[in-house]
Amino acid sequence: MTAENAGAVERELQSLLLRLCHSTLLHYLGFLFAPEKGVLYLLQEFAGGCSLRSYVARGITVDGALLRSYIQGALQALAYLHEHSVVHKDLRDSDVFIDSIGIVRLANYSLLGKLATLCQDSKEPASAVRAKKKKGDVYRLGLLALVLARGQKEGPVDIPSTLSVDLQDFLRCCLCTREADRWSCDQLLSHPFIIGTTSIPADIDYTGDTGPPALLNRTASTHSRLQIEFEILEWLGRGGFGDVFKVRNRLDGCIYALKRILLNRSSRLFDRKIMREVKLLSRLNHENIVRYYHSWIEVTTEAPNEDSPTASRDWSIHKPESEHPFGNTCFSSSDDDDVVVFEGSREEDVSEPETPVTVRSYHFMFIQMEFCEKSTLRTAIDTGLSNNVTRVWRLFREIVEGLAHIHQQGMIHRDLKPVNIFLDSSDRVKIGDFGLATTALVPRGEANELPSGDMSNPSSLTGRVGTALYTAPELLETGCVTYSQKVDIYSLGIILFEMCYPAMRTAMERVQLLAKLRQPEVELPTSKRLSPQQSHLVRWLLQHDPARRPSSTQLLAELPPPRLEEAQLHNALCHTVANPRSRAYKLMVEALFRQEASPVQDHTYDSELGMAPTSTALTFQHVENVLKEVLRRHGALPLSVPTLLPRNGQSEFSDSVLLLDPGGLVVSLPHDLRTPFARYVARRDVGFLKRYTIEKVYRPRRVQGCHPRELYECAFDVVTPGPCGYLFEAETLQLVAEIVAEFPELQNRGYVVRVGHTALLSSLLIHCGVAEEHWAIVRTALHEARRGDSRLQLQQRLSTLAVPESAAAMLAQFHELEDALPRVAAAFRFVGRQRGPAATLARQALHELESLLQLALAMGLTLPVIVAPCLVAPRDIYTGLVFEVACSARRTQKATRDVLAIGGRYDNLVASFAMGGRRDVRAVGISIAVEKIVQALSESSLEDMPGAADCALGTSGDNLPAMQRDLAILLGTLSTAKARTLLLPPPDALGADDAGTLCRERRIPYLALMRDREPGAVRLRCMDRDRTERKVLVEDLCELVARPSKSSELPQQQRGPEPGPLLEVGQEPYRSSIASLLDHHPRQRKYLARLADEVYDMVFEDGRTILVLYALHDNTYKVVVIPSRT
Repeated sequence: MTAENAGAVERELQSLLLRLCHSTLLHYLGFLFAPEKGVLYLLQEFAGGCSLRSYVARGITVDGALLRSYIQGALQALAYLHEHSVVHKDLRDSDVFIDSIGIVRLANYSLLGKLATLCQDSKEPASAVRAKKKKGDVYRLGLLALVLARGQKEGPVDIPSTLSVDLQDFLRCCLCTREADRWSCDQLLSHPFIIGTTSIPADIDYTGDTGPPALLNRTASTHSRLQIEFEILEWLGRGGFGDVFKVRNRLDGCIYALKRILLNRSSRLFDRKIMREVKLLSRLNHENIVRYYHSWIEVTTEAPNEDSPTASRDWSIHKPESEHPFGNTCFSSSDDDDVVVFEGSREEDVSEPETPVTVRSYHFMFIQMEFCEKSTLRTAIDTGLSNNVTRVWRLFREIVEGLAHIHQQGMIHRDLKPVNIFLDSSDRVKIGDFGLATTALVPRGEANELPSGDMSNPSSLTGRVGTALYTAPELLETGCVTYSQKVDIYSLGIILFEMCYPAMRTAMERVQLLAKLRQPEVELPTSKRLSPQQSHLVRWLLQHDPARRPSSTQLLAELPPPRLEEAQLHNALCHTVANPRSRAYKLMVEALFRQEASPVQDHTYDSELGMAPTSTALTFQHVENVLKEVLRRHGALPLSVPTLLPRNGQSEFSDSVLLLDPGGLVVSLPHDLRTPFARYVARRDVGFLKRYTIEKVYRPRRVQGCHPRELYECAFDVVTPGPCGYLFEAETLQLVAEIVAEFPELQNRGYVVRVGHTALLSSLLIHCGVAEEHWAIVRTALHEARRGDSRLQLQQRLSTLAVPESAAAMLAQFHELEDALPRVAAAFRFVGRQRGPAATLARQALHELESLLQLALAMGLTLPVIVAPCLVAPRDIYTGLVFEVACSARRTQKATRDVLAIGGRYDNLVASFAMGGRRDVRAVGISIAVEKIVQALSESSLEDMPGAADCALGTSGDNLPAMQRDLAILLGTLSTAKARTLLLPPPDALGADDAGTLCRERRIPYLALMRDREPGAVRLRCMDRDRTERKVLVEDLCELVARPSKSSELPQQQRGPEPGPLLEVGQEPYRSSIASLLDHHPRQRKYLARLADEVYDMVFEDGRTILVLYALHDNTYKVVVIPSRT
């Protein structure tokens, strides 16, 4: 071939053919003309399958859907070529390939026909059909279809009548003698034969280029890990020693870069370098280095096709016959040449004897690495990186940090340049391509991959100039020279200069400028493009003496401190939090716990909590005692569970109070007492348990930096190991009713029991056509709907939540439905009559509600009960029966329902905390708002409420040290007598008037003050009547104070008759006991003698059987019962 002909081919290739891109074409990739030999080399994409020549050469008939698929694929390719004004010119069966994934690929378009014309040295028969125009391609396609349909490569152009009607008509449209009558490719694509029942799969994209990924599939064997674990997405290009592909892991769905390297079994040095790269990669783990995941070797075999113009050792790895998607219908044969012999064409007499197939095996190494999807540093430099100084310093710091990690592992990269430094989607540096990496201190002899020459002379730079520009001078020296990690530092100097200096317009300008940098005396451009710090670093890094260059660690210390933008800081924090075992995470948590509150924060943290009045504390104590008494009557045991919960899907709620422990674990304070107990039951071997607890729950405040709100809650729970009907649910309702009955203040509020069922609401949502993914937001809207909201308001709110208009109207209507069970069941009759899940759920829920109400009434439930189909618990922790005790009417201006207690079944909540196998337990519970009971009692009279103590004991006078011993003895005596005694501070800290006020606030009936001038006695004041003090002996005080304490713990209406002592003595024993009493109390002798005489007369003379002795000073009495003597 002459140079003129080669030039014509080059012009056509450059101007048109290289721009074509379609999935059904085997694209031209390049060419090379050797003028000394007159040979033109044409590089074309490799098909990775077999051509239709395999059918024609063996006389195999192709019919039905397979023929339609082949012809349709070829038509697609021809239509694309014709659309871009390209004619194939010489379509043959050897030009149509079926690749490894079953796609028809068309090769040898346009150029081969031109080359055949230029190179022919023999006359072509006159009858040959040379396709010079588009319709000529159609004629050649028709001939190909005819040969495939009848399975004969020789014979006249006659259409057999045995073919299908559509195929016969299709062939006539292609083989018309008159070119004007012949159909075009676009017309043929809509022919009935092509658009029949079988067509090209719709999921194949014919608008883009599949490229070399098809080649990758061919390297795999039947049990290939590549085909089993990965999906090939894109061919990225060639890297160090191999090709790089973009793949998706089928298991985790993540994107990776997969490097494929053809191992050379005859070159141990080459294989050793590849193995070295893999071992080095496996030792590196840094955020600025391309991450290595795994590597493996696969073996495949090849039956070489020497006639293929695209065959090469690197790309000609065929899949075995048994692996082809079309089974044994495609062959990789070598018994014919590369042409299809049509009748009358020049090749009809060509034949070739069959030769035995030689099978060769190839070893491929695959390296799975991190995929960096953005670009390389080369791209950033060429697009104006130098204009963003902040980004320059950030990227350079990341490069140095990654390189420092490489050096810390005792390794050298040796091929550091911008194209080997990748930028991921977050613009983070990733150093890659370790093809030349090695360990530190390597002799020069092992660096034989690098070019030699005088780098100061630009004319000596050859094809390896891209790498050589960054190569350290010591690597270019002849002889055996030992080098170290400083060779990478030199490369960094060139890279830093390119990052800081504006991108050069031409490659020659760049080469000349970088060559000056490589001089022993670094020559920087005279323009003020580099800052003084940048110039200093470039000169420092480009020292020809490696000893004068800095190490990567020293270089890091000289760089400006990193500047983190808000988004970068956020990403860094997220990355740190995601790795709790990293050192950065521990440092971050330690820094958080080293903080101290400022004086303002310390003052305002709990300033809003205030101090609860004494009356509230007394009321709470009284309510707590009553609740415990009722709970104990039901056999419940007090049980507290761990307070803190680790933050997870089950325990995390938007209104939970979260804390952080020193180890970085996020925990939450209890929002309710049910969730921690459910976790406790699930994680421990709990059988039957009935428990109660009264503890605090917590709510966050809207203002940060303040103490969370604290509320007291009483929880009652019953856990059973299996189904027990609905007895315990009914007992739970009865327990709340008994609590309400204990407090008249609650009875006056008109509480009712509202019961519902989650399945009842679910059936309604299914019937209304609400999508299940919207159930949660609909339940929230129903729960937050205030009692004062109209039906229209609720309907409008539901309509904004992607709920159909009719469904919103029906839900709003049923939200107002709260009535007796029969009426609610009648309202759901239209749901229960239907078939499907809605009817099943409705019937099940109504049956359970009926069973619950029957058992509750049998237990004597006195509170009114109504059924609310749209009842929703606040935190959606209950499944099945749900109930609440709330006010039946609005008592204030607020439009919210006053809920006293809420509960239900929470089997699913327990199961969500289970570890391993799910335990079959049933759990029901209710939570009572203690604060609301305390508030209700605080608003009423406190006359019947017991006080804080029976007696307040203090001192009066200035000689406190002299009275301390007597005060201690008296306090001990009162304690022994079971008298509740409050010891008061000294008088100088608390005056007498203040002591009286304190006793009245705390409802203490007696105030006893000890004086130093009255030993053995105290001054006693009765706080009920606020009378003057009177003197009482110490021994009498114990009896006086301890007596009423036994009956003061219960409300007045619950006290029973108190039987007095039984007197069964005669007259003489009576007189002797009176005499002893008078001797013991000489100071009250006169008064006691009169009283004894009066009693004697009434008992022994008048015959009285019952006497009542009443004391005016403290309003106490005693009943004396005398048996009848008749």
